[in-house]
Amino acid sequence: MPFFEFDGRKVFYDSIGSGLPLILLHGNSVSSRMFDSEAQFYSKYYKVYLIDYPGHGQSERLEKFTDDFWFYNSKAILKMIEIENLSDINIIGTSGGALVGLNLCANLKGKINKSIFDSFFGLRIELELAEKIYESRKRAKKHILTSAFWKSQHGEDWSRIVDLDLDMLVSVAKNDHPVIKGNLSQIDCSILLTGSIQDELIPNMKERLEEVAEKIPKSEIFISNVGKHPLMITQKRLFRKIALEFFHNN
Repeated sequence: MPFFEFDGRKVFYDSIGSGLPLILLHGNSVSSRMFDSEAQFYSKYYKVYLIDYPGHGQSERLEKFTDDFWFYNSKAILKMIEIENLSDINIIGTSGGALVGLNLCANLKGKINKSIFDSFFGLRIELELAEKIYESRKRAKKHILTSAFWKSQHGEDWSRIVDLDLDMLVSVAKNDHPVIKGNLSQIDCSILLTGSIQDELIPNMKERLEEVAEKIPKSEIFISNVGKHPLMITQKRLFRKIALEFFHNN
């Protein structure tokens, strides 16, 4: 299995398919395993790159997740891009992966073609929302199906990874730490922001995405009336159609 070294740790990545690169960025508390079916689908059109952020999935573990979590992981993605010598890159980032992708786009010029960022909380995470996610996931850890899902993402130590992520979310909210480092107005690629008004995790999705879009020159929004969190996974057929149309249109 392919690994590269980043910040003294081994980071797992893989690829499937051929053609122009499409990087899939997973959300918080999960791994690239969340994209098993989606990687197969998009590999018919692109060379799909999958990566487990440091401390997640098959990557080497971390002692803690720092408050610059999404920026830190964007630097790991940049290292992979350099190793693979990628250009004309398309990106799909969902949930926390959208923030990783936005950090990458804000700090990498000239190599990214188009990006889709799906179902995320926008430019900040309020303490109320962080605490809501904290309590929700603490309850979910006790459910057999949910715990089995997290185990499939990370292995036997899944519970510790979920806890590290929750502690980080609350810390970011309490310290009002920026979730994006870099100037969104300097992003030079086309971006589509997507989400559902029915998202059960993140309230006011439309308003949150509009606030982000106002700061990005070449951006547009698609808001669905159906689907939960994240739209990419809960409405796969709809999202696939939207994604291919966006990537293929000039």
